[in-house]
Amino acid sequence: MKLLAGSITVSGNLILNTAVSGVSACSISTGIYYPEYGAIITVSLILLLSFKEVLSASSQWSRDLNGSLNTAILPLLVSFFGIVVFKVLATLA
Repeated sequence: MKLLAGSITVSGNLILNTAVSGVSACSISTGIYYPEYGAIITVSLILLLSFKEVLSASSQWSRDLNGSLNTAILPLLVSFFGIVVFKVLATLA
């Protein structure tokens, strides 16, 4: 019995034949650019930190409000540090 490349046989019957007719190559190149929304992230982070500071001294402060503000602040803080690192590395290069 002669088998084709990529075929599976069970009890002499051809069950699955996987043949590749061609392979194409794709290349992607990206440039290094400044973050587009750096100013929006910075202003949003400053506003949320200000709200948190003001609300922590008021009677409206609660554990749920603290958790909500932290949920919004944490990703902005990580993005802000990424922007700072990126701009420092771009300046050094």
